[in-house]
Amino acid sequence: MGLRDKVKVLILKKVLNDSTLYDVVTAIRGCDSGSRALKYLFTARIRYLAGLDPVNVEVDVREYGRINLLMIYEALGKVSRTDIHCLDHIVPALDALEKLELIDSKEAEVLREIASILNSVARQFMTRDEAVKAVNKLAEKYSDIIKP
Repeated sequence: MGLRDKVKVLILKKVLNDSTLYDVVTAIRGCDSGSRALKYLFTARIRYLAGLDPVNVEVDVREYGRINLLMIYEALGKVSRTDIHCLDHIVPALDALEKLELIDSKEAEVLREIASILNSVARQFMTRDEAVKAVNKLAEKYSDIIKP
């Protein structure tokens, strides 16, 4: 194993054993369900904030903090128990990005609230109709980030 590979192994071990970085790496992977809406809302944005260059990859990378309200509705319509594991990693990943000053606090707050609503629907703690009402309130509160 060459020096370059040894450095990669060292970096990999550091990332996997650092809880802050592990949450970010897990969120970068995305949901097992392959939900396009969830990947757009969270995974694609976290990838960008963590430093993934959209020019060099063939995965979704969301460069802008604005969120399309229709995409949130799409996520609400499709979120399921399969997505719980992914959603459980989103909030700690956002917390880590905020701690590392890679995301604006307001954007992190909005994404955490959306993740919480989606997680509640996936766990059947909240109906989809209740979730739509909660998202509509969120859209009013954060009209500068959530756009129709």
